[in-house]
Amino acid sequence: MTDYTTELLHISSCVIGILLGALICTIVMVFYYRRKLRSAQSTDEDLMTFSHLNFPQETTDYMEPMPAVEDDGAGDATGQREEQLADDEPADDEPEKVPDGEEPGAEHRETLPPPPPNRRTTKAEVAEERLYKHITSTIVKERLYLKPGFGRSDIVERFGISAHRAGLIFSKRQTSIPEFMRNCRLDHACQQMKDEPLANLSDIATASGFSFVSSFMRDFKNRYGMTPARFRETLQSNESETE
Repeated sequence: MTDYTTELLHISSCVIGILLGALICTIVMVFYYRRKLRSAQSTDEDLMTFSHLNFPQETTDYMEPMPAVEDDGAGDATGQREEQLADDEPADDEPEKVPDGEEPGAEHRETLPPPPPNRRTTKAEVAEERLYKHITSTIVKERLYLKPGFGRSDIVERFGISAHRAGLIFSKRQTSIPEFMRNCRLDHACQQMKDEPLANLSDIATASGFSFVSSFMRDFKNRYGMTPARFRETLQSNESETE
């Protein structure tokens, strides 16, 4: 009876040990998978947090290799079909036959869309154009450009507009007030050299509205590509040839 009890106790202790080991393993596995599940959930939450941002998609300049196709005998038939099509196609060096009355490549010519309709000019733009013409025509007609230093402040005072608007009116027409005044003075100087061939160049510069003779020389060469003296010599040579 004692031996039986001892053996039963020994078996019971082994079973309990096995159960305890299994319980410990179960607890460890539960904690491991639970931690792994929490990590995955946090990753999903981070992705959802940044999903509203528009990140640029990466592009690759290479092409993925095509999967290899086993040759099951159909390649021969495909090759024969391709050779037959190649025989039917015209050679590259042979000129393409074009029907009479048609130009080569007419069927491949891109059809251009019709030009957009002209934009309707607003009343403000019309009024601004009239003001620009009024200002420039008055300057030319009254020869206001002959006054040295005549510029934006004089235009503001004469025509009753702001300095900003005066500059904007000229800039919209690909020019500026100084450039317009300079061109008017150079045109006047050229006419003076034609009318008075023997006049002194410094006197012509002053009479044309230039404050300095050096500015007249520089601006004249930048516009006409030659000095005023050379320009006058060209005029005299042309007149002598005409006579």
